[in-house]
Amino acid sequence: MERFMLPASVARNGLAVVSIASAVFAAAISTGGHASLDSIQQLYEALVGRSVSWNPPFMSALFRILGVGPDSGAGISMAIFVAMICLAFWGGIILAARAGKSDSVMNPLLWLLLAVLCINPLLLVYAGIVWKDVLFAALLSFSSALLLLAGSSKNPSGRLIVAFFAAVLVGTLPLVRQQGYVLAPLLSILLLLLVWWTPAVGYKLRQALMAFYFLLILGVYLAGNSWAQAVIPGNEGRATSVGFRLIATFDLLGIEAHGGRMLSAIGANDRVLHEIREHYTPQRIDFLGDCPDARAFLDGRPDVLSFGFWMRSVIDNPSSYFAHRLSVLKYLFGIEPPSGCLPVHLGIDGFPYQIEALGLGQGTDVADRQLYQWLKPLFDSVFFRHVSYLGGFVLLAILVAFHRRGRSRIMLLMLIGAGLAFYASFVPTAIACDVRYLFPAVPLLTVLAIAFSFGWREASDGDV
Repeated sequence: MERFMLPASVARNGLAVVSIASAVFAAAISTGGHASLDSIQQLYEALVGRSVSWNPPFMSALFRILGVGPDSGAGISMAIFVAMICLAFWGGIILAARAGKSDSVMNPLLWLLLAVLCINPLLLVYAGIVWKDVLFAALLSFSSALLLLAGSSKNPSGRLIVAFFAAVLVGTLPLVRQQGYVLAPLLSILLLLLVWWTPAVGYKLRQALMAFYFLLILGVYLAGNSWAQAVIPGNEGRATSVGFRLIATFDLLGIEAHGGRMLSAIGANDRVLHEIREHYTPQRIDFLGDCPDARAFLDGRPDVLSFGFWMRSVIDNPSSYFAHRLSVLKYLFGIEPPSGCLPVHLGIDGFPYQIEALGLGQGTDVADRQLYQWLKPLFDSVFFRHVSYLGGFVLLAILVAFHRRGRSRIMLLMLIGAGLAFYASFVPTAIACDVRYLFPAVPLLTVLAIAFSFGWREASDGDV
């Protein structure tokens, strides 16, 4: 049986070839990048130099650096963005494989499974979509790969240099998506542990290094936030306030649809209640567009969307709230048939005046439509259902618990915990079931699975 196994070097090099080919293929099928309404708004913000949406301004400021501005269009900047994402996704995979120090042979079936993770159609197509979810995914997966690479290094200088770049990426996570406020502290703790575990470094120097890396992460976040606000002014916290109002609206309507009585108790008439119960769907908040009376009622009662009223509604109607949230999660994770959930976005879509100002053409071309037809049979497959990736995290956690020890177990379980914390952050906040929202966990799981499969261990834990 031994003769059928793959030497570790062959397996690593083979996976690197698959990764490079995947990155090139993903960039090619992106045809320069796809952009939806919120993507176009962020590109337009870079063009005009001010915030016009509820999106955090960091990605818009990034586009300004990539060349979007009054004297240029957005096409080249979108292509550069796609190239950066491809480099992060598949570069992180290559780093994860290299971080695994095992020299033992690998079962070819396991290698094939890892290769399938590399050519995951979800990764291939999402790498070409200009979404902040995709940028967040790239930062999360590549920073995790850097943490794994740093942890496997016995060279103090090498470990600290790689940790430096990881710290910079970790500090930017909260600037891209609000889930970064959950994940950045977890990854920061892990990074500080890596610094503390640096071999051949004295006690006082370790303390100084931990303080330096903590301040580095905090400084990157504060400086990045100030810079983004200066480059794209005018957001003034809209990203946070609008987000909560949407969540509160969705929950209040969901509670009412599942038998709660909060809105009726404060004066909602029969027309409002009938609209809610007729049009409510846990798949997305967009159904409110079919409820003009309900919208008018909520607009006339701004106090209803306050945190206090929302909390009271949840406390007074726990069964209705949890029934609503459970229904939302079933669609979000793909447990229910995802018929009303957007699996992918191809082409250019948004406000016509913004698209024209950016020098782009609205709609899809022949290549986009052909790609969609190729992807369509996969929309109901495990690749586009997040419950499969959730199961992957659970399985990996079990394997790590039984097959790793000491610091290696701590590091891997903390990174797995970061993925599970990302999922958990959507339990109270999800307002739609589009595949994009949980996508950042997919490349993270891929990096962790590949590192584990190649025998990753923290440097001090040896090869046992």
